[in-house]
Amino acid sequence: MNDNAIFQFDGTQQDSNENSNFPGNKLLFIQQFSGETPIKPKMAHGIRSLQELIDYYHPTCNLTFTDISGNKIEEVIHFNSIEDFSPNNLVSNSSYLKEEDKIVEQKLLLRNKLQQSRRFNQLLNDPGKKKILKTAIQNILNSKKQIQ
Repeated sequence: MNDNAIFQFDGTQQDSNENSNFPGNKLLFIQQFSGETPIKPKMAHGIRSLQELIDYYHPTCNLTFTDISGNKIEEVIHFNSIEDFSPNNLVSNSSYLKEEDKIVEQKLLLRNKLQQSRRFNQLLNDPGKKKILKTAIQNILNSKKQIQ
């Protein structure tokens, strides 16, 4: 391998003398590898693989999330391999996103159980019982707001 090797997104090596066109069906996302502003750009030499590049720069991303109450949540995501950039690994590397993912999973599970419940569907088909259920749910939500 030469020191001027260029690696493509699929991990294959491309000769640096070769003229490359970025495929039209791909998305190229370019961003600074860390949250720190570079005083003097630093060129990495002798990098032979994408993993070596990640190990050299230790990429991070400073994120600010806003929760349902409007609170700001600061978090720093560290990337240790190319796999850390995948959506599933981004979620697993973020405590905030993990909690939000759990909430979404719980809501989907509840929705599926309610959709499959014959008794619940019968209750929804009866206008009187449906109104009683709606009032009960509204009372629960109102009491929860008063507690907070």
